[in-house]
Amino acid sequence: MNDAEKRIRDKESKVSSELATNKQLTQKLEAQLKEIDEKREALLKQKNEVDKMHASQVKQLEVISSMSAEDAKKQLVESLKDTARTEAMSIVQSTIEEAKLTAT
Repeated sequence: MNDAEKRIRDKESKVSSELATNKQLTQKLEAQLKEIDEKREALLKQKNEVDKMHASQVKQLEVISSMSAEDAKKQLVESLKDTARTEAMSIVQSTIEEAKLTAT
């Protein structure tokens, strides 16, 4: 019986040790999860603040420029189209002149 009792005590000791290790790992994991949640909340708060500041800046720009963001976007697109047309016409004109010079 002495051997059997020793094996039982050894197994109980091993189980107790594993249980303590498990408990420590669980506590560590819970602490990490809490830290992650806190960081996520802080990031969400920062994102909301950035979004508010962006909206405020857009409104200020609309007031300063006397046009809405959509109107400013349309004006910018038209300006880019005009610039592209001018550059394309310049390239076409240069190509035509070069072709005339090489043809003669």
